[in-house]
Amino acid sequence: MSTLGVINSDPEIKELMESVFKHTPDNNYDLLFLIKEDEIFEFLNYTLPELVVINFSDPKINIEGIIDYIKNDKWIFNLGIVGLFSYENEKEEALLKKYKDINVLAQLDNYQIKTHLVKSIQIIEKNYQIIFQREFSQSFMDGASGSFIIDNDHLVVPLYASIGATILAQRGLINPDGKMHLQLALTELIINAIEHGNCGISYEEKTKALSFGRSVAGLIADRCNDPIIKARKVTFNWELKPDKSVFIITDEGEGFDVKAHIEKLKNQDKQKIPGRGIKIASSFSHKLKYNAKGNQVALYINHDASV
Repeated sequence: MSTLGVINSDPEIKELMESVFKHTPDNNYDLLFLIKEDEIFEFLNYTLPELVVINFSDPKINIEGIIDYIKNDKWIFNLGIVGLFSYENEKEEALLKKYKDINVLAQLDNYQIKTHLVKSIQIIEKNYQIIFQREFSQSFMDGASGSFIIDNDHLVVPLYASIGATILAQRGLINPDGKMHLQLALTELIINAIEHGNCGISYEEKTKALSFGRSVAGLIADRCNDPIIKARKVTFNWELKPDKSVFIITDEGEGFDVKAHIEKLKNQDKQKIPGRGIKIASSFSHKLKYNAKGNQVALYINHDASV
């Protein structure tokens, strides 16, 4: 059984995590909760963990000091981090920007611990060798590729987007800002594939539901009561080339009229929900290309030679 370090002093989160892991079949982790700064540094230095959980919203722990320590230590700089945060006090996008220099692979608010913490850790564990493969072998120089199959689960999307962005960042192909922007772009495109592609939720339906206080996750869950929709997947492919990388996202929906939709977006307020994801992805990529059916999009990122 592996030891999973958890930097957290909140007793409620501790109790919740212990309960979740206790009731997880085939649990491979023994939780070690770390509070004091010296014991945190000792754990990081002598254990050299591959993954830790950090409560970013913990007021009793010097989180900024821990992050600075990780950033400035070459032996632990590449460890993966699952961040927990209080939805009432923190915003996920702000945390993504704040901690862009470290490998935050997943961020979960406290309400998602029960449903998605173990699932996120299992996804990271399964793909750890892909994420952190940094060998500059001939096969890498000739190109590298991979593929993920994603369920219609809105909450795991940022994790897969993070893995995609980290693959480039770990190989020195993009800088921290580029990593953050790529993660945001991939998140928007994968969410679009689930919402509008697989689940067939229109922009009008989404806007109306949000105006009444409903969540996107709730809309998706409703559609997935249909076994046909539930069985649909999103395929997330990536390919690294010497000068650029391409990420291809394909859903199993009916597609849409790409030209008509893009024309409609030209004069639309950028802050409006319909089409906002496409605009974000376009602004953070070097090229965005849809297939004729509209159920597949390719995002191209030019490598940063200065990194």
